[in-house]
Amino acid sequence: MIAQLLRPRTFAAASTLLLLVWVVYEPVSGYLYVFDDHQYLLRNSAVHHGLSWRSVAWAFTTFAEANWHPLTWISHLLDISVFGMRPAAPHVENVAWHGANSVALFLVLAAATGSFGKSLTVAALFALHPLHVESVAWVAERKDLLSTFFGLLAIAGYIAYSRKRSVTRYLAVVAGFGLSLLCKPMLVTLPFLFLLLDYYPLGSGGNTDRGPRAGWPARLLEKVPLFALSAASSAVTYVAQTRGGGMSSTETYALPYRLQNAVLSFVNYLKMTLWPKGLACYYPHPLGSIPPGKLWLAGAVLVIATCLAVVLRRRAPFLPVSWFWFLGTLVPVIGFVQVGGQAMADRYTYFPIVGLFIAIVWGAAALARRLPATVPPNLSGLLGAFTVVAACGVLARVQLTYWRDEVTLFERAISVTTGNVMAHSNVAAAYNDLGQRDLAIRHYREALDIVPGDPQLHFNLGIVLTQAGRLPEADRHFRLYTEYSQRSR
Repeated sequence: MIAQLLRPRTFAAASTLLLLVWVVYEPVSGYLYVFDDHQYLLRNSAVHHGLSWRSVAWAFTTFAEANWHPLTWISHLLDISVFGMRPAAPHVENVAWHGANSVALFLVLAAATGSFGKSLTVAALFALHPLHVESVAWVAERKDLLSTFFGLLAIAGYIAYSRKRSVTRYLAVVAGFGLSLLCKPMLVTLPFLFLLLDYYPLGSGGNTDRGPRAGWPARLLEKVPLFALSAASSAVTYVAQTRGGGMSSTETYALPYRLQNAVLSFVNYLKMTLWPKGLACYYPHPLGSIPPGKLWLAGAVLVIATCLAVVLRRRAPFLPVSWFWFLGTLVPVIGFVQVGGQAMADRYTYFPIVGLFIAIVWGAAALARRLPATVPPNLSGLLGAFTVVAACGVLARVQLTYWRDEVTLFERAISVTTGNVMAHSNVAAAYNDLGQRDLAIRHYREALDIVPGDPQLHFNLGIVLTQAGRLPEADRHFRLYTEYSQRSR
């Protein structure tokens, strides 16, 4: 990758990607901490003294925030050691990591496919798509950025290994994959992605020393250590989520509800990629309220898209790879195992969406070659790519404005979702911190209209009413808190 980057054309393309990322995301330098940033940093005394041997040991042994991601903690600790607790620096660092990921994706795709223009277009879409705003503008989601960076290094290592097998190159793949999992266990399905890459582009046209004749049993066998890493990471994550209270109740989130939401979420992620409208920081789980017609339609879309990808595999070998890249890397976060109360999240698309971008860009290029055109195909492709990338940049800049503070963030979520108890509760707390008691009370009441029996909401409302001097009302909600708490035991 370093040798690639030193070529003038490649260096210019990479510099342009970094510039585009900064132009879109520069405002975050003035943004505040939001959402889980408080739990990760401001209210977490374990990180307040910055990086030390003691804090590093803590990072490798803690299940704080129901996760085990020691390298992510070390990244935050290093920030605090250098910059203190001010929010500007970690926000800018997130932008830098996103820029690095955009460049790394460009280099990886160019190395794997030999296609400079299409690889650059995919990387530009990755850099500027509004679905990625959450991962970049939210400091606590540093784990997305780090995990993807090391995952891309692992893919780069695998490309090199596929062309010249050696123990050293294989160990580089294992190291990159392991580091990715130490940042966030999102990419546990990466060994399956390597199998897809074995099919295309690494296994096509005899362009590797293993060539297309290499048997699939051998390809599977060489990935056993990687699958072992995936299994170990998954086991540790399960323990962390269980002990940290992140694993949601199987009574509330019954298996049929989770399966229905998973089917719908796959299609919603596809729709949000193509038409990124109404994005929010939190999407409430439907809990079985999905209309049957909508569910059947979503299932049909998945089946038809999968069948097309398989049927067209010989004519367009990139289609099954890109489609199963999207589906497969979403599996860990699609909700089969429910963590938290959300139906889906923009941040979950950070790496999987690359598969859709590959399908779109490579598919558009293949289609352009077959259709009669009034302008040269290269020029029409350039104009089309520029238009789409520019539109993504504008939409991302607009989406970014909603992340500047908690009131704006959660008011936006309320405006584009329905029944969003979490957003009402969080914006109420934010208004209360600002001393705007009436607005806080209003949002707590709206949350209770959705879930009247939530004891914590009654307690929080009681606190705000007490601070506002409305003691009889506060007393009534404290009594309701006690009543509902006893019922839930």
